[in-house]
Amino acid sequence: MASAAGSEDGIFEQLRRSDPKVQQEKARLAAEREAAHYAKEQRRLAELIDSNSTLPCNISSIRVLNAKHTRNGFLKHIFEPIIQANKERPYTLAEAIREVSIGADKLHRYDIFHEPITLFIDRPSPTDPSSTPTDIDFYLQVREKSRILLKTGTDVGNAEGSAYGNLLWRNVFGGAESLSVNASLGTRTRSAYQAAYEQPLFAGIKGDLRGEIGGLASATQNSFASHEEVLKGAWAKARWVGDGGMRQELAYNGVWRQITGLAANASPTVRCDAGDSFKSSVTHIWTLDRRDNPLLPQRGYFTKTMLEVAGWGPLQGDVGFAKSEASTHPPPPDHHQDPASTTASNSAAPPTCAGSGSQASARTTGPMQSAATSSSPAARTCFSRSRA
Repeated sequence: MASAAGSEDGIFEQLRRSDPKVQQEKARLAAEREAAHYAKEQRRLAELIDSNSTLPCNISSIRVLNAKHTRNGFLKHIFEPIIQANKERPYTLAEAIREVSIGADKLHRYDIFHEPITLFIDRPSPTDPSSTPTDIDFYLQVREKSRILLKTGTDVGNAEGSAYGNLLWRNVFGGAESLSVNASLGTRTRSAYQAAYEQPLFAGIKGDLRGEIGGLASATQNSFASHEEVLKGAWAKARWVGDGGMRQELAYNGVWRQITGLAANASPTVRCDAGDSFKSSVTHIWTLDRRDNPLLPQRGYFTKTMLEVAGWGPLQGDVGFAKSEASTHPPPPDHHQDPASTTASNSAAPPTCAGSGSQASARTTGPMQSAATSSSPAARTCFSRSRA
C-alpha cells in the first residue's frame, strides 16, 4: 500500500517538474505568435492609413498621457505650432501624422521619456456640438524616466584611489531641465567638484536649442611634475541640435588656475609657470554626424571642427591663444561589394544616413493604433483648436 502511494507521489512529482528545454520552446513559440499577430496588425494599420493618406482632416487636439511631472505649458510650446499651421490650411491624414510624429521625436530627444512614444488616433465625441466630421484627436502615450539618478563608487589603480558620487536630476521644473552634480575625492586628485544646469530654450522652434551654465573646482597633486594644480571656473553654453545629425555649440569659459606646492626638485619650466593665471575664452564646435551607428557604423560619415580663442579683444585674461581642431571619420568600406567595384565605390560621394524628421520620428513613436478617448487624470491637453 505504501509502495503504491509512493509511486503515485513520484508520478505527480515528475509531472510538476517540467523540462527547461520544453518550457523555453513553449515561450519561444508564444513570443513568435505574439510577434506575428503584432506584425499583422501593423500591416493592416499601414494599409488603412495608406488608403486614407490623402483624406483632409483637422487636428482637434493633441494630448500627452501619463506626463505627470511635465508642465502643460512646455508641451504646448512644442505642439501649438502644429495646430496653428493646421488653422491656415487643412492637413491630409499623412501630413497630420508626420507633423505630430516630429513633435513626438522632439519629446524623445529631451531624454525625459522612455522609448517608444506611442501615437494614437481617435475621433472626437459625436455628442460634441463643436466637432466636425473631419476632426481628429491625437494621443501620445509616454512613460517618464526616473527623475533622480544617484551613483557612487570607488576607483583603485595606478597607485592611486578615489571615491566619487554623481547625481542627475531630470525634468527639474517640468520643462526638460536637468541638473548634474559630480564630486570626487582621492589620493592624486585631492578633490574635484562640478555642477551643470541645462534647460531648453524656445522649445517650439525648429531644431533643439538648449542653454547650459556650470562651474568646477578641483585640486590635483601632480607629483611627477613636482607641483599641485588648483582650478576654479565657470562656463555658459548655447547648444543647437538640428536635423540630419548637425550640432553647433557656442561656449564661454572662464578658468582660474594656480600652480602651487612646488617641490625642491621642480623644473625651471614649472617654476616659471607657478602662481595664478586666468583664461577667458570663447569656443565654437560644429559637428555633422551622418553615421547609422556611432559605435559600429556601416554607412555614413562624421565631421567635427573646433575653434577656441582666448585673451583677445574684450576677453582679457592672462592667457592668449587661438586653437583650431578638425577631425573626420570617412564612411567605412562596403564589405558586400565585389573587389572589381571597390574602386568605384570609394570614389563615390559619401552616402547620406536617413535622418530626416519624419523618418526619425517613425523610429521613436512606435506603433500607431486607434484608441478610445481617455479620461485618465494623467492626461495632459497640450493644445486644442479653438472654434468661434
